[in-house]
Amino acid sequence: MTMKRSYFILSVAVAALFAGACTNEIEDVFPQTAAQRLNEAEQECLDLLLSSENGWFIQYYPSSGREYGGFSFSARFDDEGNVTMTSELAADPAVTATSHYSINTSTSVTLTFDTYNSYFHSLSDPDIYGTNALGGDFEFAFESGDESRIVFRAIKTGNRIVFTALDDNTDVVAAISNVLDMKNQYFMSYTLGEGIEMECDPNGYNCLYYTPDPENPYDVRDVPFSYSVDGLTFYDPVDAGGVEVQDFVWNGETERYVSREDPSVELVGVRNPMYMAYEDYLGTYNLMSGTSAVMEVTLEPDVEGSTYTMNGFFGFSPTVTWTPSGYLTLMAQYLGPYGSNYAWLCPWGLDFDAGTGSFTWSTSVGFNLVNNGTDPDNLVLTAEGNSDVNGVTANSILVALFSSQTPSSSSFTQQRVDDVAPFTGLVKTN
Repeated sequence: MTMKRSYFILSVAVAALFAGACTNEIEDVFPQTAAQRLNEAEQECLDLLLSSENGWFIQYYPSSGREYGGFSFSARFDDEGNVTMTSELAADPAVTATSHYSINTSTSVTLTFDTYNSYFHSLSDPDIYGTNALGGDFEFAFESGDESRIVFRAIKTGNRIVFTALDDNTDVVAAISNVLDMKNQYFMSYTLGEGIEMECDPNGYNCLYYTPDPENPYDVRDVPFSYSVDGLTFYDPVDAGGVEVQDFVWNGETERYVSREDPSVELVGVRNPMYMAYEDYLGTYNLMSGTSAVMEVTLEPDVEGSTYTMNGFFGFSPTVTWTPSGYLTLMAQYLGPYGSNYAWLCPWGLDFDAGTGSFTWSTSVGFNLVNNGTDPDNLVLTAEGNSDVNGVTANSILVALFSSQTPSSSSFTQQRVDDVAPFTGLVKTN
């Protein structure tokens, strides 16, 4: 009994000795409490966010699989918890959205976008089935940074998110305008280096695909990327013939991306052979019915790089949409009030032999206005119906009147403003 008691006392004494030694060692290495250290880290994160007077350019990948690629944002933070942001998702980058952010700690210092921002939270909004449509996040663990670059890690997906300080000559709107200028090059595919062929995502996401071994066509690699202020960045490096490349700068003169790691490696885009720039379509046209000119119309800018207004169309100005694929589109659409009624441009499928036909106000039906070539000074746009109307391909236009702005069979007044039958296209005159 005495020996057992002595052994117990010795054990306690040794344990106490080691406990004391451990405690002293921790105090020497970490003179502050955990809470104090985290509070300082919070302040460091906040100070960095506030350090860039013009704000930050953000490269953000929403899904854990990164199958949608990355999205670019620019944001300016203030010391009252507000963040003002715009994005490559914006129809007009000059339209910013302001929301609230906070910095807090749980297991790490976390930047949270904690009130709704129409740009940033669009990547984490639920779809109609209640799921996170693109798998996005709005909480990001602070990893490291300085006044030129901050790195966060998404809490849910684990994806890296990089903030790059905007320089004195670039504000949040100009940064995203640069991105949209690059996106509006509308390349169909790319060649990396000496022959690595990369296909663009068919849905328009910022992701490329290539097959490293031509003998194994089933080995398809994906390359998610995001645009930067002056180029683009692969999420992970890619081997381009023995050179690891990841970050590229856009050269507007040669219209190609040049590797920062090795300037001899370029990412060269390929466009649709019938591609024409948005500006090349602007001008005056004859609107044609058969071989006869019905009226003179002009295509004038509406949304830059996206849509035009066709002025002179029976006193209305319908919207025409630019595409990078060698044609414009003119779809069924509301034109405006007409007396006590409402006018709609309606694609019309006419059987000229039978003398019958049907029209539709479905906004998914209309005409592709297809180029005859890529010379803007000798441009003929041929109208091709994109769908059947009651079994007959749309080939004419009816400007129909409805008693309600929302068209329906019951609100159709049995009246028209005018028609173009057949509608064969547009011929540029100036």
